[in-house]
Amino acid sequence: MLAALAPTCRVTAQRTASATLAAAARPTLSQQARTALPFASRTIQTTVPRLSTPPSSDVGDYKNIIVSQAGNGVTLITLNRPKALNALNSELFTELNHATAAADEDASVNAIVITGSEKAFAAGADIKEMRSKEFAGAYKSNFLGHWTKISEVRKPIIAAVSGFARG
Repeated sequence: MLAALAPTCRVTAQRTASATLAAAARPTLSQQARTALPFASRTIQTTVPRLSTPPSSDVGDYKNIIVSQAGNGVTLITLNRPKALNALNSELFTELNHATAAADEDASVNAIVITGSEKAFAAGADIKEMRSKEFAGAYKSNFLGHWTKISEVRKPIIAAVSGFARG
């Protein structure tokens, strides 16, 4: 009986040894990190166009966002307040709501991608806009009420985040 099991044990031991050698030949995560290129020189393969290569023509006339058609049924919305690190204010959100609603109604659009700059996706709410407001006045006027309108969009919205994303 033991003689019958010996070939099976030998084959299993050979497979285990081969797997162990193959695993040892692969670099560990820490070895990969040490040999990786600096972050700024890495390239990321993606189907979403990078900001360095402008997508096709702009759609709409906006001050705080850039809307373009990236192709394959994708609308690309780029937050464009570089001096404020794309801080979110009422004007930007009004434009964002309009652009996402327009893309939602467009039958040729399958998805919406929102991106920022390399340095900052968005720095959070624009404190300069809020500093003169008092709680009671902001509450009564529903100051940030229109910020939730984007949640009514039925098409997928993807955030292509690079850099800071503050709340």
